[in-house]
Amino acid sequence: MKCNIYYLTDETGIPKYVGATTQKLKSRLGTHLSVSKNNKTEKDKWILEKGRKNIKSILIEECDIENYSEREKYWIYEYNKNGELTNKDKGGTGVIVGWNHKEETKILISKKVSERNLDEDYKKLQSDSHKGIPMNEKAKKELSERMQGNKFAKRQHSEETKEKMSMIKKGKISYIPNEETNKKISETLKGNVPVNKGKPMSEEQKLKLKEAWISRKLKYGNPTFKKK
Repeated sequence: MKCNIYYLTDETGIPKYVGATTQKLKSRLGTHLSVSKNNKTEKDKWILEKGRKNIKSILIEECDIENYSEREKYWIYEYNKNGELTNKDKGGTGVIVGWNHKEETKILISKKVSERNLDEDYKKLQSDSHKGIPMNEKAKKELSERMQGNKFAKRQHSEETKEKMSMIKKGKISYIPNEETNKKISETLKGNVPVNKGKPMSEEQKLKLKEAWISRKLKYGNPTFKKK
């Protein structure tokens, strides 16, 4: 398999990033431009500063995939003599975009990822790293636009699905909020008019509610009120 060594540049023609890929240069450039909005690396910042329309990729050479590491390192060294590249390392260590792993390699990678995701310390670290990070207005707008036309966004469950969900939940005690949560809920609902206000309940509905309440009370005791 062949590998393309390339560099990214702007209107100045000065190489600013050297990379390697088995994809077509146009496709790889599209990926660079797409991820640049994350603004996490020096390359991303440079692309956003110059404007994505002004960035282009130039082929340096074509080599065998087995030799890509040495050739990428060589060109990074050559073009970075003046320290103008945005590459964060000397090259030859990254994953080649477009390269397909062997099946046995995929299995090993999958196993490692599964073990990592089951690690409680890792999950806590991931959870803590996202806490307290508000979503900016641009991200909110993009999320809203993506959800428009999503068939699942306002999807109504079928009667059959509702029945299945009801059967699954029967016999389970619902979440019981503590006093602090009850207070917050009460303050939030102040001034809201209940949708069933003024609508009389049918005898059938009353009977069903009564039977459900008695059934829960006999099975679990009274879950709503604490014993004095």
